[in-house]
Amino acid sequence: MRYRPPDGYHSANHHKYTRRWNPATAVHLGRFASLIARRLRPFAPQTILDAGCGEGFALDLLARRLPGVSFTGLDASAPAVAFARERFGRLAAFATGSVYALPYPDGAFDAVVCSEVLEHLDAPDRALAEVLRVARKAAAVTVPREPLFDALNRAGQALGFAPNPGHVNFWTPRQFERFVRDVAPHAHIERHSLYQIATIPLPI
Repeated sequence: MRYRPPDGYHSANHHKYTRRWNPATAVHLGRFASLIARRLRPFAPQTILDAGCGEGFALDLLARRLPGVSFTGLDASAPAVAFARERFGRLAAFATGSVYALPYPDGAFDAVVCSEVLEHLDAPDRALAEVLRVARKAAAVTVPREPLFDALNRAGQALGFAPNPGHVNFWTPRQFERFVRDVAPHAHIERHSLYQIATIPLPI
């Protein structure tokens, strides 16, 4: 029997990846995963951590584009991790834990992906520091492109087909670049449709 989250469980991430009535969303998310994969390939990673993996949907898209890589997914939500293990356990090892205190030694992974996580956090700088600590070759960090993403999301909520994503940080391109470059001056930062991605080579 396929795993079902417990009653009362809610995740905007789960909603986004499973709303089959909107094929354009699936195409967009696939292209974004392809971009992350292209940015990581030059570092030839053999191990990748998805820090804040949620239910594992984005990890699945990335694993399809980076065959042969050993993936690990970590998330603070136990129900999300249980879902990920049931649905994507063949692709990765999954663990419950906090991105503020990743339970891994320094440089434990060739690369770390932290996608669509920092905008949910009260202390994104602490999380970014942990991501960079456990990455050996590179990190890829993504956040929504504001104010565009917020405007479209509010419209979706008003029309009743988009849940509240629970964002507490709203970075414009200039603000995100400043946030990243404060700790990683040589990061490569670019925009892709509704998102922004920083590729950070290590050591920094």
